[in-house]
Amino acid sequence: MSALPLPIADKDRGDAFEKIRPATTKNQGLLQDCRQADGYGRRTFRTSSGPQQMNTLETVIGKLFPLLMFLGLISPLVALLSAFLFYNRHRDRVEPERRVPGIAYGLAVIICGVISGYFGLIFGIQLACNSPTSSNLCGLWGFFVTGPLLMAMAIFLIGWSLSLVRPASKP
Repeated sequence: MSALPLPIADKDRGDAFEKIRPATTKNQGLLQDCRQADGYGRRTFRTSSGPQQMNTLETVIGKLFPLLMFLGLISPLVALLSAFLFYNRHRDRVEPERRVPGIAYGLAVIICGVISGYFGLIFGIQLACNSPTSSNLCGLWGFFVTGPLLMAMAIFLIGWSLSLVRPASKP
């Protein structure tokens, strides 16, 4: 069996970190090559230099994720229930000739919910995955928190706006 190569000595490690070349991307100067020379002519990935400080957003995401995930999972159900209640209120208050048809209301709720859920998903992924210290599961924030919350908010606002329609004044 052949022996595995030994890690770089501490005196060599400093030289390897100084030779990091900037990446050639649109964000020139902001990104750096995360590989270092290993002393054998190959380039290997740098290991972490210890625990990294999390910024405030990452701390909030980490500590509130279970609570916000629970809210994200039940909020669409609560919003759908409120949408039914708002439509019943609208149906009872407004005369039949001015009433919004149930099919049109259902389509509006579905379309607005899907569109806002999609944008919430994108916003949540960008929010949670914006730093180099983000984990590989950072995209779950968009799927379980911001996507469902924004979808529920859109459904609730559609129902609430429909319930604000006043009955016609009687002459």
